[in-house]
Amino acid sequence: AEALEVAILCCDLFQVQALLRDGADPNASSPSTGEPLLLLAARAASVELDLVALLLGFSADPLALTAAAPAPTAVAAAVAALGEVFARRAADGDEHRAALASLDPGALAQARKFLKLPGPFALGGVPPRRCMLEPERVVEGETTSTHRFSVHFADTLRPVLDLRPLCGEASALVVLLHGLFQSGPQLRRLARELAGALPGCRLLLPTAPTRVSWGVGPAWFNYLASDAEKMQELEQAKAEVLELLSWQSQEAGIGPDRVVLAGFSMGGAAAAWTALRLPCRLAGLLLLGTEVTGSVVGETEDGRQASDEFPPIGAGTEGLAVLQLHGAADALVPVAAAAAGAVRLRRFGCEATFEEHVGVGHSLSEPMVASARSWLAERLGGGGGGSIRR
Repeated sequence: AEALEVAILCCDLFQVQALLRDGADPNASSPSTGEPLLLLAARAASVELDLVALLLGFSADPLALTAAAPAPTAVAAAVAALGEVFARRAADGDEHRAALASLDPGALAQARKFLKLPGPFALGGVPPRRCMLEPERVVEGETTSTHRFSVHFADTLRPVLDLRPLCGEASALVVLLHGLFQSGPQLRRLARELAGALPGCRLLLPTAPTRVSWGVGPAWFNYLASDAEKMQELEQAKAEVLELLSWQSQEAGIGPDRVVLAGFSMGGAAAAWTALRLPCRLAGLLLLGTEVTGSVVGETEDGRQASDEFPPIGAGTEGLAVLQLHGAADALVPVAAAAAGAVRLRRFGCEATFEEHVGVGHSLSEPMVASARSWLAERLGGGGGGSIRR
């Protein structure tokens, strides 16, 4: 309960979701105050209504929201509307639909899955480069000592979190891809931690298309689809990432030797798919809680080429620096399977380092973030040049 309380107080949506997914009790009480954590989240809703939605989406008792009498504000009304939706398992009023529509795409996906809402749901969304160039609105966030934060919306489905250096034009780029039923903005606390070690680097965190995959929500590909369908969806993700890289190459002169692709879980698989098929070597590939399966590298279980239809591995794998960080207690992606992925990467010429972190589930710990920060600072120090070719 203590770890979940800290995550709620920090408005860390990624960590709240990870802890709940790993079995934290959404109905627990605060170790410090004794009040239900759902009420704590409700008070933080002025910053993050999504905190309430995540707790409710992992079976928090909505009746706990009636234990307090919040001031009659718009935020309090939205919290009350969410509580009614989860208590009744229905969103049949305008205020109920408005509350759901205001949620982050990742939090909304978890709510849909729990509530089993009938749909139909809007799918797809505006690709990230177009979202950056033609946003309908831009929400400025808190500025840190090194970066300016903003979230770009071209629609409600695929916001892009953008961290721009305060020191001037960026000289390096990190593209960080989220996991299943998450969003780019959900990873902003992680992005803030990483950006602190990269004062001259721009960080872009796009959101995946909304599609059917164990529910309906942001997903880079459908885990349950055939290999051919997954390949098409991974190719779409690759094309969108390359559009971002090409844009930053043209706009800021950032070449491949100044680019790191990173991802958590499913996002790591999409990042690996992309990096492994480039003709040029990137500055690095950072994989968090990720299994690089045979289908990602185009192999069968016995190491043979899976199909001639799979896009070939590119020349950029030779000498590609890879850091793979994984929780030893990960129940969704077993550590042995993740370690086997590192072996696959080395077989294709990657210089892969695998770190197993004891006591960590399908999430990230402070030591894991510290390792990622140090590695990124090492990979993206100095200057560079060149261009990205598709």
